[in-house]
Amino acid sequence: MTVAVALASLCGCAFPIWARMEPEADATTDMFTETSGSSSASSEATAATGGGDSTGGVETGVETTGDATPSCDPVMISAGTRHTCALLGDASVRCWGYDDGSGRLGYPGETQIGGSAGLELASVGPVALPGALVGAPRLLTAGPQHSCVATDADEVVCWGRDRFVGGGGDAGAPVAPADAPVLTLPGKVISLHAGNEFTCAELSTDAGEEVRCWGVGHRGELGNGGTENVLDIRSAPPPPVLLGETSEVYALAVGAYHACASLEENGAFMMCWGSATESLHGVYYEDEQDAQAVPTPQLVALDGLLGDVFVDQLVAGRRHTCAFDSKERVRCWGAREYLGDNGLYAPELRVPFEADGPAVLVELDGALALPRPLTAGPQHTCVIYDDNSIRCWGDGSHRELGFWVCSGDLDEDCVYGDDEDEPIVVDKSVLCFRHPASYTGPCASTPTQERLRPRALALGERHSCALLERYEDDALRTTVRCWGENQKGELGYPEDGPHAAVDAEDLEFQCDASR
Repeated sequence: MTVAVALASLCGCAFPIWARMEPEADATTDMFTETSGSSSASSEATAATGGGDSTGGVETGVETTGDATPSCDPVMISAGTRHTCALLGDASVRCWGYDDGSGRLGYPGETQIGGSAGLELASVGPVALPGALVGAPRLLTAGPQHSCVATDADEVVCWGRDRFVGGGGDAGAPVAPADAPVLTLPGKVISLHAGNEFTCAELSTDAGEEVRCWGVGHRGELGNGGTENVLDIRSAPPPPVLLGETSEVYALAVGAYHACASLEENGAFMMCWGSATESLHGVYYEDEQDAQAVPTPQLVALDGLLGDVFVDQLVAGRRHTCAFDSKERVRCWGAREYLGDNGLYAPELRVPFEADGPAVLVELDGALALPRPLTAGPQHTCVIYDDNSIRCWGDGSHRELGFWVCSGDLDEDCVYGDDEDEPIVVDKSVLCFRHPASYTGPCASTPTQERLRPRALALGERHSCALLERYEDDALRTTVRCWGENQKGELGYPEDGPHAAVDAEDLEFQCDASR
């Protein structure tokens, strides 16, 4: 359900980010000073951002010094509820966490990668994809019970529970990646998004852009006007989502059982389909029964929901939806405890919600790092700032926000240090990546600190991961660090138990660096 989040083409390939925003003219950056609206890429490479579980497609080129991303470095990450997958620079895929029998990890016979009871992540090789694939994976998305890739030949392969992989299975059996059908959709795959029981692809065709979804449709989440399942798309593609006369999909967000798209130039209007309970569409239904399944996309009045703005980015979780608007604000709607008002990380605050009222404005101080600030998990949401910090809100009961939610006075924003009886007070929900040995405060900048820059996020149900970059011997390198619950190997670390972000370490992947 979490959207796949990508690092912009450090290997020279096209990888998605989250929105379609034009870069400032002649925008160039170094590793740690970014011009708003640009994204970093390797030497002589152009960052082509196209949708992905992070939307749709500008091209931004930013020159940096240093070599192209090494083949063993990660370039894209995506999280399901209890597992995470990474796409490496050599176009191979690694997954870790817990396999509940669905086969979502992609390693037949293995139930856990990471944690004390699982295999060590560094010992695990690539997910074995079908031999019939023509192209190399370039997009990645993970849902609660399945994972998918799209290749540079616009093939789609999904593995996990058979109902969700497009091969017609309906017994709930696991499908290994090597045995999964190679799906062909009628267009270039711009983005790929996994929901709880369905998958959606944003496509570019000769007639324009469209969205097609397949899987379970009983809540209307396929958006084709019906509630029937679409389980077999091997010989015929799934029907298109009924988005009217539009020829441009500007941003696409897929939650657990609903989806929304902003459409036309600049995201001028928005449509949502699937479950509309708890005002997930930004529309209030007086009869809750009517909100259970909305199979035909409904137009959302943005002027009533967000004010006089356009939608630049959309993200969706299990019970909430958020938009990054043209005034560089984040607004969320849905289940109140995940909306970010009245304390960014206080899920115990259940403020009465006027369901037909405007979306909640998330109070965020500081400049967001465009074009990739916003990512949603099932129960929490995070943004990346220009100062390379990350701020999160929603459910923090498993350290998925990067720190413990403090008891007592909610005006005291804190994380726990080495002595858990002594909370460290930090600025409002600020999450920074610095070397633990030299960490002296929120995003403090000293010569002794390791300089890490978050490029993308992947948020699961109880954990979070960041794709980070840094310079190492004048070469641009990328890595993944995770925090939150590690009861079932969700973080990829061998130690069980929760981890705070400040204690996170680089994940190691088995890889042939000579490739």
